[in-house]
Amino acid sequence: MQELRGVAIDRRNFYLADRTANKVYVWTGIPSSTSEPAFSLDVAGPDRVASDGTYLVVVSPNAHSVLLYEVKGLSARTEPTVVGGQGVFNLPQGAFASNGRLFVADTGNSQIHVWSKIADALDGQSADIVLGEASFEDTTPEIKRDKTFWPAAPFYDGELLWVGEFKFSNRLLRFAP
Repeated sequence: MQELRGVAIDRRNFYLADRTANKVYVWTGIPSSTSEPAFSLDVAGPDRVASDGTYLVVVSPNAHSVLLYEVKGLSARTEPTVVGGQGVFNLPQGAFASNGRLFVADTGNSQIHVWSKIADALDGQSADIVLGEASFEDTTPEIKRDKTFWPAAPFYDGELLWVGEFKFSNRLLRFAP
């Protein structure tokens, strides 16, 4: 392993993202110190990973995208659904799927994209909510009550969305429905 950047676990698998190797390693269950991965996924510069047990979410900042894999039937041959890309996200740092929703911290644009239905993201639709800015066109980082400054790490607990910001602000933000 070369440059480990993300780790996630769900009821089925344990995931480890290795940015330099361009791999997401997948183990069935929790690995021991001598366990080999069951398989790996080829991903360009994977960073943070998350899994809600239905979807494995892999952030690929260099590709300005988020990759969604269905956990059921996941194998080395599984093709992801790509969300975002150049012109949509600018260096996303984190993404999280929970309760049928998708949250993406679009760090370079100082926005948090929210899909109320993950199926809409899978169908290629734009997020239905943008947080931290007045619109998708507003990308100025600011440290204010209704603004974000380089959001990086989203987490949704089923009631509240928590977002850690990257550098400069040192804030943990909370959004209520």
